[in-house]
Amino acid sequence: MNLIQDQLRPIIIECLRTDRPYRPSEPPFSVNQLFEEIAAFARSRQLRYTESLRAWHDNAGRAELHANLRGPVWDIVWDLIVEGILRPGDPYRANFELPLIHVTAYGKEALRGSVTPYDPDGYLNAIRKTVPSVDPIIITYITESAETLRRNCLLSSTIALGCASEKAFLLLLDAYGAALQPTEQAKFSQERNKTWQIKPQHAVFMKWYDAKLKSSLRPKGSDWITELEDALHFLFSYFRKIRNEAGHPSGVTLSREAVQSHLVIFPAYLRRVYDLIEWLGDNKPL
Repeated sequence: MNLIQDQLRPIIIECLRTDRPYRPSEPPFSVNQLFEEIAAFARSRQLRYTESLRAWHDNAGRAELHANLRGPVWDIVWDLIVEGILRPGDPYRANFELPLIHVTAYGKEALRGSVTPYDPDGYLNAIRKTVPSVDPIIITYITESAETLRRNCLLSSTIALGCASEKAFLLLLDAYGAALQPTEQAKFSQERNKTWQIKPQHAVFMKWYDAKLKSSLRPKGSDWITELEDALHFLFSYFRKIRNEAGHPSGVTLSREAVQSHLVIFPAYLRRVYDLIEWLGDNKPL
């Protein structure tokens, strides 16, 4: 497999997850050491720069990164500096100049876990793997939300994520209506179509869910139902609330940590919504 620039960032993220406690006897972490770690990774996976060239070469038994990949690595390092994941220098040694680098406190938290919006391709691929049939409009808004988080545009990120959440719920409303018997379908559509606003439409769905749908879901088990209801009741309402606060001149302030956490929990919320959409498709008419 050829190592292209889009594949460099996930490797760099993985390298930066390494715990690096201060050890006076060891050299400080630097971009040069990052080159070496990427090269070692490339050698372990037999990655290539082109069909005819390896992404690394051996130098007295040590892997060295192909020279043409060093510029792209520097580009990504600068992106991560702008995004607040990295800072130049080594604070333990009171040296704050490149090529020394260190992961910030925020960066350590943001890179925690296997999936992070700071690895955009990995984040989106994880969503597509979790929800293979995910709607492209949802992907568009999630992509925008992750991109604006990385640029520290927190209100914009929140609004875009709220739009992704709303699209998922609208798809659920459509799936539920389509799963009903014709007479029930007409009643549900009439109640739903009384307003275009998402909050009252959510209230209509939850009324039907409690009165008619929940009992049909009992064979799925109480844990499944609890997780689904957490998504339908709390997460949907929370995403709608913060989107409204961010989208109006309310003076709301959002921390980067909070916005990042919203993107981290969103895939699980989306999976629960799609669980119900898929169940409705498999079990209609209700």
